Amino acid sequence: MLSSDRQGLDEIGEQLRQLYLKKPVLVFLGNPLRGDDKVGLLIGRRFIRDPRYPYLVIC
Repeated sequence: MLSSDRQGLDEIGEQLRQLYLKKPVLVFLGNPLRGDDKVGLLIGRRFIRDPRYPYLVIC
């Protein structure tokens, strides 16, 4: 792993930690290139405008 990759992962981890400390975080995972794996992305996009969930991560 390159040091720049590690630094990027550390930054993402810190951002997620800060979100977690503030409010519950919803995390939706998916892969747009694989059929059933895409469902996490589709559900996450439905929640994105819901004000009850201000901290949302779609990966």
